[in-house]
Amino acid sequence: MGVNTTPIKSNVIIIGLCIIVFYYYGSASRPKNDDVIVGSEVISGREITLKELMGNAKNGDAKSQNDLGLLYERGWHVDKDYTKSFYWYAKSAEQGFKMAQYNLGIAYTYGKGVDVNFDKAVEWYKKAAKQGVIKAQINLGNLYISGHGVPVDYKEAMRYFMVAADQKDTLAIYNIAKMHSDGLGVKKDISEAVSWYQRAVDLGSMSAKNSLALLYAQGAGNLPQDRAKAVSLIRSSACQGYPVAQNNLGLLYAEGGKEVPKNTIQAYAWFSVSLFNGVEGAKKSIDSITGQLTSQELSEANKLASKYKIKYAFPINEDDAYKSKTECRYP
Repeated sequence: MGVNTTPIKSNVIIIGLCIIVFYYYGSASRPKNDDVIVGSEVISGREITLKELMGNAKNGDAKSQNDLGLLYERGWHVDKDYTKSFYWYAKSAEQGFKMAQYNLGIAYTYGKGVDVNFDKAVEWYKKAAKQGVIKAQINLGNLYISGHGVPVDYKEAMRYFMVAADQKDTLAIYNIAKMHSDGLGVKKDISEAVSWYQRAVDLGSMSAKNSLALLYAQGAGNLPQDRAKAVSLIRSSACQGYPVAQNNLGLLYAEGGKEVPKNTIQAYAWFSVSLFNGVEGAKKSIDSITGQLTSQELSEANKLASKYKIKYAFPINEDDAYKSKTECRYP
């Protein structure tokens, strides 16, 4: 399911390769038709008509109930309705369907169709995590760091992240790197953090590329300062759809320098796709750069931004390694 997984993220804002770090926690409606085929790109493993799916869900099929909940949550083939998505997730989760248990945890975390309730979120995440749902394991780790629904417990957070990391999950590996970088439950060790970030980057992690770029720009830990490599990492991350890297790339184009020549049209386009993908701070950057553009340049920048919003959209399934083996390959 492509809903927020509340990973610990290190958002890197680059200004002339001077970098500020802060934290943040990473559908179009389709025509409704009972006979429409709900394809495998929407619900994994099968193709089925919406009418059949609804019938199966009403007859108690747990997978169909979860899939129907997903359609209502996303507004795919039906009107978006969080109340109905929660209803069907709950029906499925009560039968022990692991992804529905995770989805119910998400609903309680973000108040989708129900009031926010972290105690309930933890309860359902634990059930899903016990059945091996990696995203549930990561979310539990994050809640043990934030203290929502459970007492703050860095060791327990690390335990959940390690379980997921053993399955080569890039966000779990990224979170372990952040814990070493910040000294959460472990001795602060930048060199150890670099090792974990690099492991995630090797698996294609867009979030780890952005954070590793920070360390290369600074020459932190055991890394030599390498601004060219930092820019290369940011470009790859931005290409994959990572909103913070896209904003960073816009800043590099806006300021200009040896590694990235100044280009206000490119800056505008990257700020625009970053805002489109969820970085609200990019709006100020857009306003600032707009004043540097002629009317003709602004028209060109908007056309480019429209293309980028399609080409560099944040992946709907929130795959942290999206396109890492194709056009966004690094190095």
